[in-house]
Amino acid sequence: MNRELPMLRDEEERLVSFIASRSLDPRDWLQHGDAFFVAGLAVLLASLDSFDRRSYLALAEALYPSATTPEVFQIWLDGGRLDVSRFVSMLLQEY
Repeated sequence: MNRELPMLRDEEERLVSFIASRSLDPRDWLQHGDAFFVAGLAVLLASLDSFDRRSYLALAEALYPSATTPEVFQIWLDGGRLDVSRFVSMLLQEY
């Protein structure tokens, strides 16, 4: 669980493009960040109506066991690497 600098807009755009692929293969996800970060991202997606909750929660657990617990997800949110509201807004413009 490393605390990295906040993502730049172009990094967020690359993530949005990747998410559009709808890949649920953990190997693909790990190309876009460390296991903790991408697992948290999968949990975030599971909370959105545009994504299959069960599939993305399973992906999150495969990437980082316990990622789906409220305590761990809160740590992810508090990490601040991703501006969640801006990112979700960008994502919803695509869907």
